[in-house]
Amino acid sequence: MPKDHCVSHPGGVLIGRRSQITSTLTGSHGLHDCFHCCDDDLCNKNCQTRVEDCSELLRSGVARLSGGYNITTPITRIKIQVYCDMETDGGGWTVFQKRFDGSEDFYRNFSDYENGFGSVHAEHWLGLKYIHEITSSGSYQLRVDIVRSNGSNGYDMYGNFSLQPGTKYTLNLGSRLRSDGVLIENSFGSSLDTIGSPAGNAFSTYDHDVDPAGINCAATHKGGWWYSACYRYTNLKVGDYIRL
Repeated sequence: MPKDHCVSHPGGVLIGRRSQITSTLTGSHGLHDCFHCCDDDLCNKNCQTRVEDCSELLRSGVARLSGGYNITTPITRIKIQVYCDMETDGGGWTVFQKRFDGSEDFYRNFSDYENGFGSVHAEHWLGLKYIHEITSSGSYQLRVDIVRSNGSNGYDMYGNFSLQPGTKYTLNLGSRLRSDGVLIENSFGSSLDTIGSPAGNAFSTYDHDVDPAGINCAATHKGGWWYSACYRYTNLKVGDYIRL
């Protein structure tokens, strides 16, 4: 049907469908759920689901279980696979870093961190360029989940999370919203919002040293991160999740 015949589903999802309006533009292959009316007049013919993060998948009812799903990046409009956590804190989290057994080497160059590496079904890093694209389309929260070697866990959650465009991928991070099990009680404060915070820093790797510390933090501490001086309390190693 022509796109002006697309109607809003009671659940808020736009759908292209066969209506009672007689049209010579048949081309319809049945009912297809869509998140945007197609630009083509024959919008039913090749209508495909297009979502930009895991929270959209959760709201639409398309996905209820945690696992790997395809999303479409909001700027370059390419399809990528992400891991969606549909259980933690209401679900709908797009996981961009997952580490739990050391099977994936995170001492990587800048190109690897920009484009992503690993498998969403195992240890992985989504990719700075994709994290930037996803967070450019709205207001996002950052949740960091820590699982320690003794089995204890904790988390930290912040508002207004995004990465700035360009080759530095500077980290924007708002105030802490909630936290449990990660506080460090000393004169330096605690966790991500204190001295050594990654907020406001560019992303450094051993071959892309842009931290303000005066030394190559990525080479010294064998990782890639928004290093400050060099990190104080945040240099996420094996056993960490990061969700947005």
